[in-house]
Amino acid sequence: ELTLDPLKEWDHGEVFRFLTEIPGGGTKTAAVVMIISLGTHFFPVDTHIRRVAERLGWVGEGTPRERTQEILDALIPDEDKFEGHLLLIEHGRRYCRARRPLCNECPVVDLCPFPKKRRRGPT
Repeated sequence: ELTLDPLKEWDHGEVFRFLTEIPGGGTKTAAVVMIISLGTHFFPVDTHIRRVAERLGWVGEGTPRERTQEILDALIPDEDKFEGHLLLIEHGRRYCRARRPLCNECPVVDLCPFPKKRRRGPT
């Protein structure tokens, strides 16, 4: 029987390094395994979360995913990381889409600088 249970006893940094060394895995995969399978307080960042974070101004435009992950991991309280991860993915898929975002339907549009930037166009 294969199990990840022994990893629960390891330091989070050790677990992350171990998982990222597995061929075919990367930082996002390691972070997802850590939060979902191991229940650690680690915040994975995917394409949707990165886009939402950039548009809300939490990170600068073009910030690498690994750096975005570090920033959000530090910003988001441990008890909110799992649910926050899922909610931001859903928000990115439903409203803050890469193409044709639905800013006019977005529940956080009043907190978001992106619609104003979009109207002004590239600077």
